[in-house]
Amino acid sequence: MGAKPRRGDAAREIPGDYGRSAVTLAGQYRKFFGASVAATLLLQATLVTDTIIVGQLLGPVPMSGVRVASPIVNILNVIAMLVGVGGATLASIAMGKRDRKSADNAFSLSLTLGIALGLLFALVVAPSAELVARLISSDESTVAYTTTFLRIVAAAAPAYILASVMAVLLRADGCIKLSSVVLAAAGVANVAFDLLFMGVLGMGVEGSAYATDAGMVSAVVLSLLYFRWSKRTLRLCNPLGPALGARVVAVFKNGASGALRMLFACIALLFLNFVVGSVVGVAGIAVLTVCGNIQLLVVAFFSAGGQAAMPMEGVLYGERDYSGLRLLMRYVFRVVGVCVAVLVIVVCLFPAQITVLFIPGGVEGIDVMLRLYALGFIPLAANYIMNYYYNTVQRRSIALALTLAENLVFYLPLIWVLTNAFGLVGAVGAFTGAEVLATVLMVVMASYARRKGGFDSLLLLPELPRELVYEATVPATGDDAAYVARHVKATLDENGAAGVSARAALGVEEMIANASILDANRGRAVSFDVRVSTLPDCVQVVLRDNGAPFDPTRYEPAERAEFAIDGIETLKAVASNVAYRYVIGMNQTIIEVKP
Repeated sequence: MGAKPRRGDAAREIPGDYGRSAVTLAGQYRKFFGASVAATLLLQATLVTDTIIVGQLLGPVPMSGVRVASPIVNILNVIAMLVGVGGATLASIAMGKRDRKSADNAFSLSLTLGIALGLLFALVVAPSAELVARLISSDESTVAYTTTFLRIVAAAAPAYILASVMAVLLRADGCIKLSSVVLAAAGVANVAFDLLFMGVLGMGVEGSAYATDAGMVSAVVLSLLYFRWSKRTLRLCNPLGPALGARVVAVFKNGASGALRMLFACIALLFLNFVVGSVVGVAGIAVLTVCGNIQLLVVAFFSAGGQAAMPMEGVLYGERDYSGLRLLMRYVFRVVGVCVAVLVIVVCLFPAQITVLFIPGGVEGIDVMLRLYALGFIPLAANYIMNYYYNTVQRRSIALALTLAENLVFYLPLIWVLTNAFGLVGAVGAFTGAEVLATVLMVVMASYARRKGGFDSLLLLPELPRELVYEATVPATGDDAAYVARHVKATLDENGAAGVSARAALGVEEMIANASILDANRGRAVSFDVRVSTLPDCVQVVLRDNGAPFDPTRYEPAERAEFAIDGIETLKAVASNVAYRYVIGMNQTIIEVKP
């Protein structure tokens, strides 16, 4: 008996003189990443600024009261992650499969669930804010501040959830700019109202809470502009109907990993606040507030990095473009890795300067604690990226196990043991230790799945589709178009499709060549991902490009002057069917050629 054949993403060679590269996908990812980081960083910066304003204007005890309330407020983010990421993942995969009805249903159902769960949260938490505050506070001096903040923020829970859900869904549809503006608007409005309510009107912690509500309402209003966006592919529909329960469960399953990550982080934060408050006191919670706010800013890079890749991962996975998915993940790690390395170095070099932003006069001995905390950002980045990835490619058991281990199984025992043994330094070290152990566990689990399934990498991708015979990444020039067309023809001839090879090759050449002279593409480096498959009834060519939006199916002969001689008309003549869609911010043209 021979060795078991491997089923991994590089199990067999696909011809392509240019080879498949990340050029086309990387360019789009950079746009997603840049916009996501800018928006998330601005949002996180405004949250940090909110804490700074409370600390500077009101003092450390009110600041600690708001900090104590944060795990409960974060439950709103948990709900938003549950329905937002769940719906966005299903919509992305459906778009990859070209199933518009399912994509629209996932979009509409997510919005409905977000509003309903927000109303439920408001009805339960707002009236019982004081009881909740007493249960989660370890110091009586913070209870009144925590109660005030919780009651006001909980009342606006539907807007809080809807703003976050819309931002995620917009990103899934490639509406990255508006998605970023929605998040940025929430943060900017929050800070502006902070200065008005607390600085000018002297409203105290109550003003901070109202400012948070105003920020989220502003974000919801701006997100409605999506419904006027001409390129949107997701439409509202009636989410009720047959199999509603199964569809709700599907949303929850796909959002569970990220949501549970947030929920468990809230539980861990409550436990950390309780232990540190009991062992060290309010001064210890103030130090943790500094660490937590630094983490908010740093997480903006690798959280946004992982989330920016999610819609692309979902579409590629739905299309079974496993080569593209593998290339995308390599690029994501390179980009996020550089960002995290720079951020860790900054925190390690300037801990004192960072501390005084939150606590005037600084804190003795905090430099060592911040440096120790910063080291945990390296494994945390890997855990974030892979958690999003495994959830998107339906490896939810690994994503869930990673979430449990990272936030509960490892972190809680380490908090208890190390804080009681070493005080505040131990509490900080517990974070770094838990992240390292979680990364090790992820590698062990993925390695086991790789060996069991015969995959050849920790990405755990299935084998390349057997019908795929050619793929390459090609610059959009006339010479490259002609060269690739010759190789497409030769490959199809070798794979028993000689009867249609010339027509398929001509379709490839015309699309690439005409993109190179399109007025809207002048000054842009346009590239194509070309994938050719031999299906039972036809040859299918899928071309994805990062150029200006152009739909060949809507080409009119009057536009002929802009194109090569009858290029698009030639494409329509040789193809049995031409379909087009604009997805994740790129053109996708599908050409089918039948005998």
